[in-house]
Amino acid sequence: MNHNRIHQVTLLGMCCAIALLSVALIRIPLLLPFLTYSPKDVIITLSGFFLGPFAALSLSFITSVLEMLTVSDTGILGCIMNTIASASFACAVITVFHHHPSRKGLFFALCGGTLLLTISMILWNIWITPLYMGCSRAAVLQLIIPAILPFNLLKGGLNSLFIFLLYHSLKTIMQQHLEATSSASLNEWATSEPHLLLGVICLIFLLALIGIACFS
Repeated sequence: MNHNRIHQVTLLGMCCAIALLSVALIRIPLLLPFLTYSPKDVIITLSGFFLGPFAALSLSFITSVLEMLTVSDTGILGCIMNTIASASFACAVITVFHHHPSRKGLFFALCGGTLLLTISMILWNIWITPLYMGCSRAAVLQLIIPAILPFNLLKGGLNSLFIFLLYHSLKTIMQQHLEATSSASLNEWATSEPHLLLGVICLIFLLALIGIACFS
């Protein structure tokens, strides 16, 4: 393993630790007791900007698994939902921003990420929540407007606000750090394999629709 690869893995581990720490220390109930907000998706998305799309996908999964094993009591289904939520938001934001790398582009990317997060979570809740809570699908449908929809819009909005405020300051710091360590450039890491994220987005929606159809 060369020096650049070791450096990337080290940064990824640091981002994972920060994301997990944010989950452990910041869990804010919103609307319903089981709907909580933590800023881990902010760290995951920023890592995708700086370390590439694979970093965001890896952190979405690894952080959710570690959360399940430590501070969460929602089990494997909660882990799946957390992974999908993080990946949906991060993949959408990184994909749009890759094509429009500007302050205006970041704004629209964050709006798109919030929209995709909300839609995907509505679909996955329709499928997974009856299995997790032992309730009927009709009961879940009744929660969409008063709880699931506003919660995910609020969650995406908070994530977007923090990312918009932090990104440009962190970009300068990260670029200087990468240059000082002779690692790959920021643009090379941040723009690698954007088609991977499009594939993940399509897979998230496809699996949700298949699940709803099979368990209806």
